[in-house]
Amino acid sequence: MSQTKSSIIYEKIKQDLTDGLYPAGEKLKISRLKENYNISLTPLREALSQLAAQGMIDQENNKGFSIPNLSYLDILDIKQTRILVETEALRLSIRNGDMDWEASLVATHHKLDRLSLSLKDLEAWSAAHEEFHSILLSGSSSKYLLDFSARLHLALDKYRRIAEPNQEIRKTLDAQHSELLQLALERNIEKAVEVLTSHITLSCQSAIDLLASKEAQP
Repeated sequence: MSQTKSSIIYEKIKQDLTDGLYPAGEKLKISRLKENYNISLTPLREALSQLAAQGMIDQENNKGFSIPNLSYLDILDIKQTRILVETEALRLSIRNGDMDWEASLVATHHKLDRLSLSLKDLEAWSAAHEEFHSILLSGSSSKYLLDFSARLHLALDKYRRIAEPNQEIRKTLDAQHSELLQLALERNIEKAVEVLTSHITLSCQSAIDLLASKEAQP
């Protein structure tokens, strides 16, 4: 029962973190979280520990949990690491993915493409977007590459919310999803890696520019 409660509260807190409900640097008070989420201590701590293990919150011995601070150097590190990890996973995925992988990729892209036609349900689009990228790399069959990639996506989530949505960038990113699908089906590894590198860079760029301008201010 505790694990079930832990999973439920994990999803709730994760969504609130993604939505920017907690400001960067804020210390999370256990007593307040227990009250806000109407949850007991054990499943709450389990959920917080899981989020800390994924890098969504910070945990220090004897200091509890807190929201990570945002920094220009950190997001650059996330971007570069994503490129290293995901391009290698993509190479393996395109090389080794079977027909079931192709079918899953086509189906997931169709759902993502349909949701991209409307901005009304951003939560559904975000879930489909995460699923598409997960399936794209899943043909690699490397548990550690896939786990690390998922963690990097979560690490980037805290930066996505600070930048104003840019519809031109969104259109380019959507077009790149279609291009990645086609290249994967054609087994064009080098071109797919090139597009994914551009895709990762562009998806981070608004937040990078914002943080660079803030850190340049006296």
